[in-house]
Amino acid sequence: MSPRNAFFICWLSLSAPVGATEFSRPVQQAPGNGQALLAVELDSQIYAASAADFGDLRLLDGQAVETPFLLRPAAATKTVRSRRPSLGQITALQTAGDSLSFEVHLADNAEPADGLTLVTAQHDFEYELTVQGSNDGEHWRTLTEHAAVYDYSRHLAIANLDVSLPANGDRYFKILVGKTGQTRIAEITALTRRIQGHEELERSETQTLYREPLHIERIEFWHLRSENRAEAETVVDYPLPDFQVHEDAERRATLIDIDSRKLPLTGLRLDVATPSFQRDVELQTPRAGGGDSAWQTLSSGQLRALRFGDIQQAETRIDFPEHRGERYRLVIHNQDNPPLQITALTGLGKRYRLLFIAAPNTAYRLTYGSQGLAKARYDTAAIDALLLRGVEPTPVGLGAAVATGQAAAENSLTSLINSREFLLGVIALMVPVLAWSLYRAGKRIGNLPR
Repeated sequence: MSPRNAFFICWLSLSAPVGATEFSRPVQQAPGNGQALLAVELDSQIYAASAADFGDLRLLDGQAVETPFLLRPAAATKTVRSRRPSLGQITALQTAGDSLSFEVHLADNAEPADGLTLVTAQHDFEYELTVQGSNDGEHWRTLTEHAAVYDYSRHLAIANLDVSLPANGDRYFKILVGKTGQTRIAEITALTRRIQGHEELERSETQTLYREPLHIERIEFWHLRSENRAEAETVVDYPLPDFQVHEDAERRATLIDIDSRKLPLTGLRLDVATPSFQRDVELQTPRAGGGDSAWQTLSSGQLRALRFGDIQQAETRIDFPEHRGERYRLVIHNQDNPPLQITALTGLGKRYRLLFIAAPNTAYRLTYGSQGLAKARYDTAAIDALLLRGVEPTPVGLGAAVATGQAAAENSLTSLINSREFLLGVIALMVPVLAWSLYRAGKRIGNLPR
């Protein structure tokens, strides 16, 4: 074999695609004529074939144009209701005896009124309000009556100045107060004494009653807006059936090698049949570029259990920062104790969802597996705004995965040159080339005239 032919074979080996393949899966959405906020839940197939940072995920429409999406862990949500002002102005005021009524017209751009607040600087009172609504300011209907507003601050810090209204689309409101004043006792008491000589003949106390009218500074109408806010991220169980247990007598430890298929894990839980124990443990991951024998510690902790009679306590969980590794090694330090009886392993981790706004009558597909792609940066402001407004995404599934036949970007010449397999291949090819060159050089030296 000539050196030129050997180099040609080496170049062909570099050009051959090896490694991960790009996959494509259709989004199974129901046809619709309008936009929709959809949620695609990632599954174990996507975790196993995608990049550690999900940088290879692409959502394409029927024209192979990228569609912006937001990737986030699923989280438990709670609905929070907040008040937004519904601006209006008083347009009429009427009094009749001890009653008071006034009308309020909401601004044209004001949101529907879900309630009102009576703003006053007065204290120690109790009034009843009736609120009527109208769409045109002429035909009125009662929305609520005998709604109590009060302030008992003389006795306790208790007050209610709000009046809730039923759902309505009215733009005109009439507030009726049946009794606009309250009788009060003056805080000053007049003391009268009649004395003759040194003898008190009579004593009297006089308290003055006065009427305090209701003084309203303003009426504030408000609209309730519901928002879904994420609380704690949802932690789900991922069964890990593929693990091997072997004992290291030299280290006096149990080694458990786990195939995790790149699941987004944040913890491990062990099912241990041993009744009572306490062991130090380390969770390790392969060291990059270190081969099969090089491991580094990701987390450490303790496993313990006490099962005796009515006492049934067990702590067999180890937590760690979110990690998507293909393999883990759990090292249980037994010292001189017998090994634990491990019956099952469960991964604890996040559940990711891909959220996007689907256009009407448009098909989409999710591609992944090209490990060399940079993570896309999309404009997701609209998706965030919809989530804050309480819009619940519609869950949709994915169809079967189809290999596209495209070699992943990781298989490029640059990536191969930096790989261990490339170096071993080059050495294997260059050894016979070097031997052939030495052999040819030796023959030429032998043929030289002496």
